[in-house]
Amino acid sequence: MVAPLYCLWIAISRNIDKIVVFSGTYAAVCCPTAVLLKRPMIVFLRADVLKESRLQGKSLLKIALHGFLERLGLRFSSLVITNSLILRNTISERQPGLRFDVLPNDITASIQLTTTQKMQIRSLYHLGLDQFLVVAASPFNRVKNIDFLVRAFSKISAPNVRLMLVVTDQHQT
Repeated sequence: MVAPLYCLWIAISRNIDKIVVFSGTYAAVCCPTAVLLKRPMIVFLRADVLKESRLQGKSLLKIALHGFLERLGLRFSSLVITNSLILRNTISERQPGLRFDVLPNDITASIQLTTTQKMQIRSLYHLGLDQFLVVAASPFNRVKNIDFLVRAFSKISAPNVRLMLVVTDQHQT
């Protein structure tokens, strides 16, 4: 209840000219600001939150709440940017009339490795056939909370699981 008012206060005190958020829920929180201050709101979507909620077995109440917040937030957005055509089509079916753009994430789902390629990769990283590799790719900075991931991973008891970090130095230019 306080978050929409806080958002409005920040927008007024800092004289913002655009609102940029990364989910329908955050867009819902920012709706009063967008409407009252007549500021454009851009919403980036990277996943179908309703589908994820169903797959995770969340309660019908939580799923309904996610759906309501998504509808509210996207209804008052100026532009919805998705990371794939599939996600754009899914959201536009649920909520027609929105203005969309697609910013592809360049992840192709059609990569198929041969058995030989898989064995070469396992050999390169000294992974046995019974081992499972978890890969996290991210810039190496505090926001990504890599240290939490490493600490959490050290606490699990899974001898056949390996963690690989693929990071870039945030100070590189």
